[in-house]
Amino acid sequence: MSTYKDIMDSSMVKERHSNADKHFWEMSKGMNTIEKKALGLTIDEFEMGRVLYVFRTNPKAFKNQIKSNVAFLKAKHARIK
Repeated sequence: MSTYKDIMDSSMVKERHSNADKHFWEMSKGMNTIEKKALGLTIDEFEMGRVLYVFRTNPKAFKNQIKSNVAFLKAKHARIK
């Protein structure tokens, strides 16, 4: 008879990464470092669920938002120097 701890340990091994991590990895495939930072900024601004919805239903708008945030990050970086 297995105990609660044994069941939870086995399920935790299978689920090493949270759903948010999996979704972030799914959305950031093929992106460079600054685009990943822009994706993080977008998620902070609009929440993960909304960003994931746009990523799956409207890829063009998703890419435009990432480009917009990349431009913002580059401009912000240029002002700091």
